[in-house]
Parts: sequence; C-alpha cells; structure tokens
Amino acid sequence: MALKKCLECGQEISDKALTCPKCGNPLQNINEITQKSPVTIEQTKKTWKIIRLISWIVIVIGIIFILSYFANNSRTNFVSAGGFLLFAGIVGNLIGKFGAWWTNK
Repeated sequence: MALKKCLECGQEISDKALTCPKCGNPLQNINEITQKSPVTIEQTKKTWKIIRLISWIVIVIGIIFILSYFANNSRTNFVSAGGFLLFAGIVGNLIGKFGAWWTNK
C-alpha cells in the first residue's frame, strides 16, 4: 500500500482510498471505481414472489388447522386438511424457489 498526496489539501493518504479523509476530495474517477467492481443484480419476477407468498400463507393456514385439532380433539378433518395444506404450501414454496433460480440461471 503506497501513500500519495491529496491534490486539494496535501495530506498523505492511501492510494486505495476513494476520497481524502480530511477534505473529502475524490481521488479516483467514478468510472475507474465501477470498472474495478462490477455489480450483478438478479431480478426475480413478481410471479415467483407471489407464488412463494401464497405458499407461506397456505403453510400458516395448514399449521393453524393442525393446531386447532389439538385444541378440539373432536374434529379429525382439520388434521387431514391441515396436513394437505401444509404439504401443498411446502411444495409451492419449493416450486417458487426453483422457478426463481431457473429464471436467474
């Protein structure tokens, strides 16, 4: 790491610094900075986000159905419906994750 002088205030600073810590003078051109570190942005489509959101809602409803069975032992349909909703929500969540990954591949 080498030191160089700031053109504005004359303070010695690191050659890796982007701005002078004393006066704030930019030491490197903005084009040099962006060329050194390219940024990749992956954009997930809204459809995959909506599928995952609905899947999480279905999972929560399935858990509520299963927990309501334990509160009232008289209804066995809630367990089967809750289990089905829980399973469907997990499968939907996995499909949403895989679809988002496949789109951004």
